[in-house]
Amino acid sequence: MLPNTKRGWIIAGVALVLCIGIVVFLFYLSHKPVEPGVTYVMPKKSSRAELPSNMPSVKDETFVKATVKTEEHLVSGEKILHGTVEVTAEELQEFLDIVKESTDEETEPESNVQVSPFGFGEFPEIPPDFPETVIWQSDMQSEIAQYGSEQIKAVELMDRVLVKLWKQGHQATSAHTADNGMIYPSYPNTIYLDLAYKTDSEGNMVVSRGRLSGYDGITESVIDAIMEGNIPPGITVLSYSDDGIDPYSFLNLN
Repeated sequence: MLPNTKRGWIIAGVALVLCIGIVVFLFYLSHKPVEPGVTYVMPKKSSRAELPSNMPSVKDETFVKATVKTEEHLVSGEKILHGTVEVTAEELQEFLDIVKESTDEETEPESNVQVSPFGFGEFPEIPPDFPETVIWQSDMQSEIAQYGSEQIKAVELMDRVLVKLWKQGHQATSAHTADNGMIYPSYPNTIYLDLAYKTDSEGNMVVSRGRLSGYDGITESVIDAIMEGNIPPGITVLSYSDDGIDPYSFLNLN
């Protein structure tokens, strides 16, 4: 029913304006844009995860939505599958820190391993109680320049033999290499000897000194007694021919 007075028309107009305002307000409220959540996209990597350079640091306690799109990266031994998960900002930051630490560990350079300049491979570990200095503890290139490669090569082989013998409980601290390529470790009161025989002026076979090695500390009189077949107590006589060490066979080298 329409109003029949001027006052009635005014009241009706005001009511109409209010209704229109309420409808517009409700329409605006229902269509107000929602602020988007924070979305982090992890790049897909075949071997390791790498953080984007513009990745922000999350410090507040609000909930965020993190989207993970990598199936390869491992964190604490567990594979992270692709998908969307609800996490706190603190949990997300902890995850990003773990990824960064694992990435830093993978990029650390490998330590340099010292190897023989003569193709014998990595130098062996020196026992802590080994009393001598081995050749690879010095500047080997300078030693080669001064003494020649063949001599330093022989010294390296000898030191490798002595180190292995020490580990086996044979505590020789010095040795020498003979022309036959064999190495003769020096032990206390030990001599390497091969006897030779000759004919004297009367036609009798007598013993003459043959090949002799490793007799440091053993006197000539002791050597003469050994050649006559009398080995003094405490003296060990080894065969020069049979008891030397072939370094390549002993060290399993080519």
